[in-house]
Amino acid sequence: DARRPRTAGDFRVMPGVPTITWFQRRGELTLVLTCRGAEGEPALEICPQELNLSWGSYSLSARFLNPVAEATASWRQSGTKLELSVRKAASGPHWRALFEGGKRASVKPDWDRWVEEDDDDDDPEPAVPA
Repeated sequence: DARRPRTAGDFRVMPGVPTITWFQRRGELTLVLTCRGAEGEPALEICPQELNLSWGSYSLSARFLNPVAEATASWRQSGTKLELSVRKAASGPHWRALFEGGKRASVKPDWDRWVEEDDDDDDPEPAVPA
């Protein structure tokens, strides 16, 4: 069935795959999810380990590489783009990937907004305090 989700490890997508660009600071992640042609309101759920999105014909369920502090999440919609910011649950080095399971064709770093770990001095709070 063309509407059944495809599964690759802990990363599942429906036929409408959002394009995701992301960047990080020491204590925060920012994702831009693009769903071309999506109509209506997006349904977004953020859990400590998982991101779920349903928007028109687009659907995504993916496990974060490391936990996030879901209570700190904020997002804004602009047309068919959704920008999401969420704090990391724990301090530590920059994440090597956004989601578990390695590289995905639809998920790319936003190198124009990326800050290298050594240059990341403007974030006074490294992550959500324990």
